[in-house]
Amino acid sequence: MGVRGVRGKYGCALTVVVDDGAVVVEPMPVSTAQINDYAGRVGSEFEVYDHNGRADLDLLLSRLGGEVEVRDGIESLAIHDDGTFTVYVPSRTSPRRDRFTIAHEIGHFLLHYLNGDKSVRRFTRAGSNGAETQANYFAAALIMPRITSLRHTTSFKVTCGA
Repeated sequence: MGVRGVRGKYGCALTVVVDDGAVVVEPMPVSTAQINDYAGRVGSEFEVYDHNGRADLDLLLSRLGGEVEVRDGIESLAIHDDGTFTVYVPSRTSPRRDRFTIAHEIGHFLLHYLNGDKSVRRFTRAGSNGAETQANYFAAALIMPRITSLRHTTSFKVTCGA
């Protein structure tokens, strides 16, 4: 198993901008469709989807060399010198929120670290920016792959009016 990069028309380069001492990770130059496709390929390649299409994030974390730690504070990702990583989730959040956070931080690890600038070892939620949006798209696509979503949405019949 391996992780191949997601590539846009400008390649896979990622820049880091230092603005008043804060490190801002620039988003990957790829489309949302490419991120969605990449998340699905990661889930399939690492064989983390069960027969219902649910992603086993613990299994994916294990296969990528990651772990989860619950603590007080904000959601974040720390990448260690040996390439392993820790996803930090707050102690006050729900399991559903934690699931999204874990998938989001995996998105940062794959999109913005492995396929980006390896000098950035810490990702925290510092407002809204392109890299955060990309990690959100990755998380949503990983947790809810398109084929599973279509299968579940087509099973509902919607009627309007009286």
